[in-house]
Amino acid sequence: MYLPFFCCVDFKKWVIVVKKLLRCLFAATVCRQRYHKSIMEQYEIVGLKASDNGRSCERHHVCGDSVQEGDILRMKECVVNYNDKLKESIKFVTVVNGRECCTVGFLPQYLVVRAVREGCKDRFVEVLKLYSHSPNIIERRKDHVNKGMALCMLIDNVEGVQALE
Repeated sequence: MYLPFFCCVDFKKWVIVVKKLLRCLFAATVCRQRYHKSIMEQYEIVGLKASDNGRSCERHHVCGDSVQEGDILRMKECVVNYNDKLKESIKFVTVVNGRECCTVGFLPQYLVVRAVREGCKDRFVEVLKLYSHSPNIIERRKDHVNKGMALCMLIDNVEGVQALE
């Protein structure tokens, strides 16, 4: 006759080990649900007031100055010079009358990998808020430190927009 596993080992130690395993499994499940639940819906654009990395043209000295709340932008994958290194990035390009015009800013570097993994390149966003006009002092400070910032949302998630079937 076979004896159960817990008869061979000190029962109290076995219970403690099982409780720790269950706690770890529960924590991992909660973590997965919290952080991998959905695709990012809102993005911050940085560098609206900078003119390097293609953010100037013959019409604008700084293309990001022309961005207003409610503007439509397109996310495009690109390579930029970041601290004297070439890095993969996502740029935001203005869309006027159905045509792409100017590069106005970039996705913060720490979000690029996640956005590429979630397939957010070549998607459209709407500018919700410019941080330079915000009454919140923290947002205005972020705007100053990052050379201009704005908050935008994927067009799929904007109220009133319905997908064509």
